[in-house]
Amino acid sequence: MKIHIILFTLVFLSSCSSKQQKEQEQVCLSDTIPMQYNQDNFYIPTLDAVVNDSLHFKLFFDTGQPGKWIATFDDFRSKIGDSAYLQIGKNKMRMPVEFIESNKPLYHTLYNIIGEHALLMGWKFFDNKIIEFSFENEYLLVHEKLPDITGYSKIEISRSGFPFLEIPMEFVLQGKVIKDTAAIIDTGNNSFLRLSISSELLKKYDINPPNGFGSLPIDTIKIGNQYVVEQNMRLGFVYKRCPTLIGVRTLDNFSVILDLINYDLYLKNISN
Repeated sequence: MKIHIILFTLVFLSSCSSKQQKEQEQVCLSDTIPMQYNQDNFYIPTLDAVVNDSLHFKLFFDTGQPGKWIATFDDFRSKIGDSAYLQIGKNKMRMPVEFIESNKPLYHTLYNIIGEHALLMGWKFFDNKIIEFSFENEYLLVHEKLPDITGYSKIEISRSGFPFLEIPMEFVLQGKVIKDTAAIIDTGNNSFLRLSISSELLKKYDINPPNGFGSLPIDTIKIGNQYVVEQNMRLGFVYKRCPTLIGVRTLDNFSVILDLINYDLYLKNISN
C-alpha cells in the first residue's frame, strides 16, 4: 500500500516504522542452514526454525507445497495465532499459519516422523532467492547470486505449472521410454517418482499399476542431461488425481540448486 506523506513529521514516523519492519523481516542471502535429511530411514529435509522469536520447531521443507503459509498442530493455536514471524537461519518473514487438527492423517504423519514440535512449509518462503540443497552433507545454502554452475545441467521450471515447481523429465520403465512427462519437484515425497493412477501416461504407454499400493521398478530417470540409475528405484502410484512427483530419493543423487529468482533448476550428479 502506498501512503502519500505531506508533513515532515509523518515522513519521519514512516521512515522509523519502515526501519523497524525491515529489522523484523530480514533476508540474509549468504546463509548456511543445517538440514537433517534421514529421519530413521524416512528421507525428508527438515530445518531448525523459530516462530515469534521464542518457539523452536523442526520444519519439514516441502517444495511440493505451493502456498505461502506454515502449518503446525492445532495444539499451538493459542500460542502462535493466525500469523507469525518465521525464522530459518538468518532469514525471517511473517507468514500466515494453518493449524492441523488431531483427527487429520497429516497430524499423525508429522507427529510420528518429526515429533510434537513440527512445522510444515512450502517453497514460497524462499521465493526470489537462490537455494542449494546438499542432501549428502545435510545443509541448505541461501545464495546472494548464482554460484559456480560448472558441470550442472540447467532445467527451466515451467511457468505454466505455477504455483507448482514443474519441470520436464523422462524415465525408462520395463524397457519403455516414458517421454513428455512434466513432474513437480517435491521434497515432501519420500520416494523416487510417483504417478497418479488417473495419469494419461498409463494409457499412452500401457502401464499397469499393481494392486493396492504397490510399485514398479524403474530402469532410468533422466532430468535435463543428468541420469539416475539405481538398482532399487521404484515408481509409486498415488490413488487420487495429482501431477507426477519427483521425490527426494531421486533428488538426493544430485547437488541441487533451485533458482527462485529466474525459476531454473540446476542439477549435478554427486557420483561424477
